Amino acid sequence: MPLTFHLNIWIDESFSLHATDSNLATAIHEAISFGARPPAYFILLFLWRQLHSSIFFARLLSILLGVIVIALIPQLSKQYLPKLNPYWLTLLAAFNPYFIWAVLEIREYPLILLWSALLLVTFFKGYLTDHQPRLNQIVYGFVAILSLYTYYYLAFILVSHGLILLLQRKWRKVRAFALCMFINALLFIPYLAILKSQLSVAESRKSSLEITFSSLLDSVKYLTRMGVSLAFRKEIISQDYANHWLSYLIIGIGLIAILILKRHLLTPISWSIILLNLGLFGIFIAVINLLGKHTVLPRHLILLFLPILLMTGLLIYLISQSVKTNQRQYLALALVSLILVLNLTSTYIIYQPMAKEGDQKRVSHYLKQNAQPSEEIFVFSNCYNLALSYYDHGSNKLHPLPAELDFSRPSLEQQTLSPEETQKLLNNLSQYQSIWWVKADFCDLNLTCSQIDDFLTQNYVLKQQQDFYKADVSLLEKN
Repeated sequence: MPLTFHLNIWIDESFSLHATDSNLATAIHEAISFGARPPAYFILLFLWRQLHSSIFFARLLSILLGVIVIALIPQLSKQYLPKLNPYWLTLLAAFNPYFIWAVLEIREYPLILLWSALLLVTFFKGYLTDHQPRLNQIVYGFVAILSLYTYYYLAFILVSHGLILLLQRKWRKVRAFALCMFINALLFIPYLAILKSQLSVAESRKSSLEITFSSLLDSVKYLTRMGVSLAFRKEIISQDYANHWLSYLIIGIGLIAILILKRHLLTPISWSIILLNLGLFGIFIAVINLLGKHTVLPRHLILLFLPILLMTGLLIYLISQSVKTNQRQYLALALVSLILVLNLTSTYIIYQPMAKEGDQKRVSHYLKQNAQPSEEIFVFSNCYNLALSYYDHGSNKLHPLPAELDFSRPSLEQQTLSPEETQKLLNNLSQYQSIWWVKADFCDLNLTCSQIDDFLTQNYVLKQQQDFYKADVSLLEKN
């Protein structure tokens, strides 16, 4: 809760706030046109914010959704890992840095976790066992359509579930599952035209991709790094250690060896955990190679969190079976404790700055204290400017660069200018004798921002500067 109150909002969260500041129609429109995502979460957030419009209250929705997810994990553990203490997985989830990040976001991530948890629970009851199958199949279908209208990638769980039933030859359940998916497809038809338009935008952003053995290997290495980081983080060792994919390959070989040695302990339910993870990883590898790595960033892997948590629990169980019976509980507890120590330490390191990327709350306070009423404030990017605008920065007007945001089209299309537009912007900047220059740390990665930065360096003198967490503020005076 202290983090919920103290942390600033970052760029993506400001999109959620802006979309739900006005009315329900605007929330739906901006989710689809500006955010290029389904509208279910934005509808929920809009309704929630009718109770109170503050940033804290908006973030509180994510916290509550996260609490519900944690409450479901003991049931998940009992279903898929009946011989493992269910509260160990609960602890591993609750203190996982990735989970903590998700529930501190004013975004759809906690809702995605909730839908994925409910899909796993109802799939188990409706398709893997015969416990009230008809009722749970109906609930599964209901959650599935809500999932599709929340996050497209949740369809990957549905595909993986279908593959599990096929590979385990549950033909009666396959027919029931196919009927469920057919009904869901019919219910999703009204949205297909919008999805097609959004996919065309995604395809237009990708460079010419050629699927080769090297590209496939790169995507496997990338997903391996990301997958391991969802289970536990190692900031205590090195911030750059995650890039050393070879260590993950060694871990992978060790885990495969354990699975082979302890294969006789694997039940059909255990295999469903393995097949679910393999299916999801295979689909993500295909997405990376077909659409590009930018479509599978760490935040996009949120639907892998619970499957990987179950896989972690399965491996803890299998490893613990390698010792004497009276020592197994102690070994499992030691492994859980080791992961908890790594994750808690990493959480401390991650949130030690007490700020999210951009540090907008402190930046706005600094500008309010230091900027004179006659001085202009220019901010790159326009997305960063939107997040900054939610805090009291004084009476000075903020000038977003490269231009004002247009909420009728995707934000990623609005971050660069043509050479002619850039020159016009630089000519406009040159008329000011004194300006404040606020830039996010990704400025060097953007051609337009780099050109602006070079122009200011050549034509202005630095009078005052302050670094913030992944942001920089400077007062410049003309030569």
